[in-house]
This record gives sequence, structure tokens and C-alpha cells, in this order.
Amino acid sequence: SDEAIKTSEAFQDQLKEQVTTLTGQKEQFTRELELLRDDYDQECSLRKRLEADASEDDRRINELEDSLAGMTEHASTLVEDEKVSAEVVQEIGSLTIELQKQTQRLKDEQALRKELEVEAHEALKLIDSFEKMIRETEKSDEEKLYRETSKESEAQKVQELEATLKSVENQLEQERVEQKRLAEAVAAAEKKLVDQEKRAAEQEKKLVQAQGELKNRKLPEAVVDEQPVVKKRVKSSKPLPHELRAAPRKGTFFHPDWDLEGLPCQSSEQIFKAWETVFNVQISLEGYSSQYCMAFMVVLRLGKQKKLYMLYRLKKDKHTLVCVPAKTLQDEASLKKAIKEGLKFLKLSGFEMEEMAAENIDSTLSRYFQGI
Repeated sequence: SDEAIKTSEAFQDQLKEQVTTLTGQKEQFTRELELLRDDYDQECSLRKRLEADASEDDRRINELEDSLAGMTEHASTLVEDEKVSAEVVQEIGSLTIELQKQTQRLKDEQALRKELEVEAHEALKLIDSFEKMIRETEKSDEEKLYRETSKESEAQKVQELEATLKSVENQLEQERVEQKRLAEAVAAAEKKLVDQEKRAAEQEKKLVQAQGELKNRKLPEAVVDEQPVVKKRVKSSKPLPHELRAAPRKGTFFHPDWDLEGLPCQSSEQIFKAWETVFNVQISLEGYSSQYCMAFMVVLRLGKQKKLYMLYRLKKDKHTLVCVPAKTLQDEASLKKAIKEGLKFLKLSGFEMEEMAAENIDSTLSRYFQGI
């Protein structure tokens, strides 16, 4: 709409103004940094010159001290000989004054050198702070631009995630309904088994009573052919879901194929492409109890057709559950869509899938070949 276009243009103008302002600040900081670096270079050259002058002054002081020591010794000799002249005393005094001046100059230069060192250290700290400020300005500028430009993509991602969450919630609700239905079926089967056990116990009791009556009648041995009573035990464990063969749930993209216990192929040459899970995941599938499972997705070449199979290897029940697409795959487009939906479903279930290398397919999947 027009309002959206105007809002977008105003936002772009505001963004350009902010970029221009930040660019001007960056250029100003850069100029100030260059000026500070020039001052620092001048102070370094002045420091080197002062160090050279101080070295020369030290040498001159040492020479004057040596000369003064010699003249003092000479003056002491002359005093002892009482031949000291006024010129020698005057020269000694002038040399002493010059020595004091040089010493004071050396002290002043040392103090100035310390001040320059302190100023140079402060200049270095100021340069580091300006460089850090420039880096932070550039970084904040880039982050701000990235945040502003990625708002729309983030909103789109949020919408996609909400749609995915809604789909998963619907699927979970369907699984809860299916689990409830299977639980009712299992309860009915258990009740039926209990009734069968009761009937078997009653029949066994009747057989024992009949055998006792035959023994009490004392019939001839030829007539009575006594045989041990074989107790028929009824299996009391709960039937597994693949034994109940529940009907497929409505609206699911994949459903179990109860007639398959593996891949309907004889060699790995029939495998066009395959994916496997990186690690096992604990999950509850099609009414089975929660347990760790391996997951595979395999595309097989069966004649001129390509078919997609999803395999779950249940660790606890030691059973391979095979799932196939609910709709027949007509062409390559429907196959690609089914592969995409299958990988998406496995990812939402917690599996991290990766495509298998051709050299690893036979060693990994040959144990699941069912043959045809």
C-alpha cells in the first residue's frame, strides 16, 4: 500500500542520515588520530635530540670534573709551595661555576625528558582509545544495518516457525488420539486373553475330573489309554503393534507398511540414495513403548520406478518398522516432495539425518534387506 511505501522510504531516509552521521564521526576521529600520531612523532624526535644533548653534556661534565680535579691537585701543590697565583684561582672558580651550570642544565633536561615520556605515554593511551572508539563505531554501524535489514527476514522466520509448531501440535494431537485408540485395543485384547485363560483353566479342570472318574471306574487297561494331560499355555504378553496391525491414521504423510519387515530389495545396487541418523533418539512410534531408535530413509529402484521407504530400528522390541508415503509417488517432483517431507518430519522428531556415502550403504543397510 501507499502507507507502507511511504514508511519504507522514510525508514530508508532515516537510515541514510544515520549512516552519513556515523561516517562523518568516523572521518573526524580518523583526522584527530592522525594529528595525535604527528604530535607523537615530533615528541619522539625531540626526545631523541634531548637524549643526544644529555649524552654530550655528560661527556662535557666528565671532562670538566677531570680538569677540575687536576687543577685542584695542582693548586694544592702550589699552595703548599706558596706560589699560587690569582689567575689560577680565578680559573678554578670559573671552571667550578661552569660545572655547576652544566650540572643544573643536565638536571633540567632530565626533568624535561621525564615530562616528555609522560606526555608520550598519555598520547599513546589517547591514540588507543580513539582507535577503539573507531572500531566500536564501525561495529555498531554494521550491527545496526544488519538488524534493520534482517527485521523482515526474522518476521518471516517467526511465521514459518509458528506454522511448523502448529503442524507439530496437530500431529501430536493425532498421535495422542491414535495412542488412545491403540491402548483401548490392547486393553480389549488383554481382556480377551484373560477370558481365554479362564476357559482354558476350566477345560483343564474338567479334563482332570474326567481322568479321575475313569480311574475310579477301574476299567481294563486296554480300554483306558491314559495319557499325560498337556497343559496348553496361552501367551499372556501384550501383542506388539505390528501384530495388531492398526489402520493408518488420517492426514499423515507416512504410515506403516505392516507387511514389510525390511527393505524389499536384494542388493545395495538397487539403492538410489539413502540417509541415516547421526545418533539414536528415544521416541514412541505407532503405539510402541518409548525406546531408543535408529532411523533411515532410503530411495529404491524397483524396476523403472523409484520408491521411498522410512525405516525405524526399535532397540527394545528388536523390530524394524517400515513406513511408506500415504500417496503413490507418480514422478520425480512427488518423490522430491516426499523426501523433503520425510527429512522434515525426522528432524522434528529429534533425528539429525545426513546422506550416506555410496561406499557405506552396503555395510550399513544390507542387514535390513528383506528380499522380494
